[in-house]
Amino acid sequence: AVFRHRDDFVPHKTSRCPVRVRLTPSKSTRAGSIWYHVPLATNKGFQTTFTFQISDQSRECSLHRDPLFSLNLYESCAVHGGDGFAFVIHNDERAVHALGGAGRELGYGGINNSLAVEFDTWYNPDVNKTSTGTDLVVDHVAVHSRSTLPNSGDEDASLGQQRPHSIADGEVHLAKVVYLPYIAFEYLDNFTATPNLVPFLKDNDENRRYYIV
Repeated sequence: AVFRHRDDFVPHKTSRCPVRVRLTPSKSTRAGSIWYHVPLATNKGFQTTFTFQISDQSRECSLHRDPLFSLNLYESCAVHGGDGFAFVIHNDERAVHALGGAGRELGYGGINNSLAVEFDTWYNPDVNKTSTGTDLVVDHVAVHSRSTLPNSGDEDASLGQQRPHSIADGEVHLAKVVYLPYIAFEYLDNFTATPNLVPFLKDNDENRRYYIV
């Protein structure tokens, strides 16, 4: 096999969970979504946990001639586990019908007034090269938002540095999202940020957020 984006593919287990939801089929350029149908207030914060599994990654195969100039053909296949998914909170006017773009947009790029915790499994070296950073080669987790503007999977919407983590390995993972309505100073030692975060930290005379001039 040739070395491409991902060769360490682990097939998913045959057992199935009766409450499992599949966001997209194992085909390229697809996007899907599932939303909680009752709007929830986020001004007091919330906490949620969920499990996910990325399996049946699509394969791309091609035929190659024998390098010794014989008539033999060899098939080479590469596994493409892209592009990932995201946990999103939003106040888009489309409500439960909101759906962003496919590919690097991970289903949330284009959703207005949203914040996304993305689980990115695909390397986009060119389109994601911005002044605030570049896309990571490995699987990673990041937070993206453009306030009330349409969100984006590009790095110019990233609020912090990406965190590498194995995601598209065929295993079941447990994720926990904690949304705080204030800055938890006990976490500042482990805090990273990009310049994109500054507008979110300004208090704007609300007297409830950390003020940065």
